[in-house]
Amino acid sequence: MNNSRIVTYPSTVEPEGNHKVILIDPTDEDRTRIEFFLKVSEQNFDVYVYRGEYYDLEFLNHICTDADWVLINDSSQVKTNLDNQTRYGTGQELLHPVDYFIKIDRNNVDNATESVV
Repeated sequence: MNNSRIVTYPSTVEPEGNHKVILIDPTDEDRTRIEFFLKVSEQNFDVYVYRGEYYDLEFLNHICTDADWVLINDSSQVKTNLDNQTRYGTGQELLHPVDYFIKIDRNNVDNATESVV
């Protein structure tokens, strides 16, 4: 049974052991691809969607706490100093954020960022 959730600002959810991924400034296409992927994934995810236009760094810091990974659209103006972040988009090694989710779904959690990034 799939228990993945998309969480939008300013909501939060109680952790249920799902992989917690933060998406910063995803495009509509990115979000559509991820939503489709989550429907067929064998893993469970809590995917927080944050847009830079929210200007709520306290909230962003809160949701980034204990996140497995933070995926930032390369066109985003949002900057973080987190160790667990990757910029994605044209010109980056990670072209689409769904590629990261696919690696996790294939049970390559430990190697997901090494293989994709």
